[in-house]
Amino acid sequence: MLAIPPGALPNHSRSPTCSRLTMAHGISASPMSAPYRIDLSLEALARAFQATPEHPALDLHGGVAPGRPAWVIRLRGGRRVITPMVWGFPPPPGREQLVASARNLDSTFWRPWLKRPNRCLIPFTSFSAPAGASAALRPANAGVAAFAGLWRSFEETPFFARLTSPGDGAGWAATMPVVLTTEKAFIDWLEAPADVAVRMQRPPPPGELVAAGADRPDGPR
Repeated sequence: MLAIPPGALPNHSRSPTCSRLTMAHGISASPMSAPYRIDLSLEALARAFQATPEHPALDLHGGVAPGRPAWVIRLRGGRRVITPMVWGFPPPPGREQLVASARNLDSTFWRPWLKRPNRCLIPFTSFSAPAGASAALRPANAGVAAFAGLWRSFEETPFFARLTSPGDGAGWAATMPVVLTTEKAFIDWLEAPADVAVRMQRPPPPGELVAAGADRPDGPR
């Protein structure tokens, strides 16, 4: 199980409020968000996403679950950087669980974070679909892909949430993460105006995801 190494994320131990928000201090994660995996080295991620690692000595590959740190790609000064963040937004008043998924983008909870600086890419190689898919899923034609995500900083610690959409009624679950598999999609999510970005909130098209054990071409698309 991953823990946040000293110095990997900004120090949050000074804040009692932020300490309550981390799994290391006992908060539970949302049961509605399925884990995912990133089984590529940081060097490979940097090549695939044309991004610069901010913590090159940190090892965060493998399984990821809400409340744990993971690699996230965002824009800083007009360039892409790979940086560790904790999966799950700090909850609204009256809730105890981190909010791992963003679905209703019209809500006042998510609307402030739809601006360009707060959109991010969450790289993955496979994931378990919500509602208990029989097998993990992965992109059919890409060695690595990304979920569309939002991020924010809270008391000096960065947190992210994965964007989800309603299922398409053709075999997908009630909700599915928004999957991005091309460089154009990466650019659009990170850089497009908000009204364009929100139109990307849709389930993966037929054929874009396959069972994780299926054969595929080598390398990212």
